[in-house]
Amino acid sequence: MEPTDLGICEDQDPNYKATLRIALSGLSGKIAKGSGWHPFKMTVTNPSKNAIKDVTLAAGVGPLDSDDPFTLKQAVLQAYDPDGKRWFNVTDDGTYSLGSLGPGDLPGHTTVDLSFRLNVTAQAPVGKALTIGLGVYPDTKNNCEATSFAAYQISIVKPGTPTTGSNPVPQTGGEAPLPSEAPAKGGSSHVVPASDTTAVSEGSLAHTGASSALPLIAGIAGAAVVVGAGTVFAVRRRKSGGAAV
Repeated sequence: MEPTDLGICEDQDPNYKATLRIALSGLSGKIAKGSGWHPFKMTVTNPSKNAIKDVTLAAGVGPLDSDDPFTLKQAVLQAYDPDGKRWFNVTDDGTYSLGSLGPGDLPGHTTVDLSFRLNVTAQAPVGKALTIGLGVYPDTKNNCEATSFAAYQISIVKPGTPTTGSNPVPQTGGEAPLPSEAPAKGGSSHVVPASDTTAVSEGSLAHTGASSALPLIAGIAGAAVVVGAGTVFAVRRRKSGGAAV
């Protein structure tokens, strides 16, 4: 999808609430530098009866006190492609850990789980960080770009620092608290199209009646950013209740 001139619905109407729901789950509240991959999940839900068209997702991680995401040398964010059976970097420019996925359509009364993992390298700065999941789609009725997001504060700590039992801090706008259970390691939680009903028994897709949908992630990512995902990411950071302003 090409960038659009539509304004952001929430900016035009402070009381606007997007239909799409985004939630993140599975990350520890503390991640030690150089400790390897940490899996988590983005859950995308359409609670309405009508399909949401042209949904583009974005995910990113960065310092709490900056609008810029981490570079790939500091933290690598990856999503799982079940068709290719491999992980790929979530990045739109090959430099920063912020990228867009999609677009795709999400049928009514449908929930899709997308698998991600995060590797914080030895080059990452110690301190507070923010993870964000974002969904963007055109609201044709209101002639604006609808956004839904979840944001959680985590701490990047020195190697050897105890991290067991730590919980991330949901920021204002986070759709749901993070459960303590993390997805199974090794990529067993898959990114799936909503039409893949065989995944229901594996717990990787909650499917409630829709017969088909385009995959929200298809093959290796590299889609154009919609309304500038980086700009929206920065706006969501400032509205997340964290220190970033």
